Amino acid sequence: RTFISPCHAGCSDYRTLANGSKVYTDCSCVPKTNLSLDPTAQEDDNSWFLTEGACSVDCGNRFYIYLAVVCFVKFIGASGRTSNFLVSLRCVDQKDKTVSMALSVLLLTVFTFIPAPILFGYLIDSTCLIWGRTCTRKGNCWLYDADKLKYLTNFTSAAFIALGTLFDVGVWYYAKGLKIFDEDVDEEKSSQNLNSQ
Repeated sequence: RTFISPCHAGCSDYRTLANGSKVYTDCSCVPKTNLSLDPTAQEDDNSWFLTEGACSVDCGNRFYIYLAVVCFVKFIGASGRTSNFLVSLRCVDQKDKTVSMALSVLLLTVFTFIPAPILFGYLIDSTCLIWGRTCTRKGNCWLYDADKLKYLTNFTSAAFIALGTLFDVGVWYYAKGLKIFDEDVDEEKSSQNLNSQ
């Protein structure tokens, strides 16, 4: 367990080790273990202690699995960006391409770049367990609920990715007859060149 301070752990004494770190003893809130600074110490309240710093978290292989899944999702998501851009250019007349691109950037900003930091900031703040306080107002978060934070942020992102995928499927279905590349134009030009020769 990690405590905010020795006072929160109910520690009443401490010792300074040779390396300069402090070890807090007589901690009433610390679960009893068989660890002791003195091998000859008996199992009494003086043998339960705390050290400085947060407890280490061993993520094991879960971090690498998470990293692989995120890279895969990013790769799949990036593979459709070029086709989406081409569809947005091909579905309007030549004279309207500038306005279309400007409108796309406007919608992207209004519905993505502006609300995303606000939404995720709210979600991150909602997982805070202990807020720092100043004399007049609330300060920074000191401790987050790590499990709630990882599930909330990742599942929210997954929900928006799924929603975007549904919109992509709708575009692919309704714009399946749209010619993205200029194969016909190239064929006409090549046939005209052959006829002129």
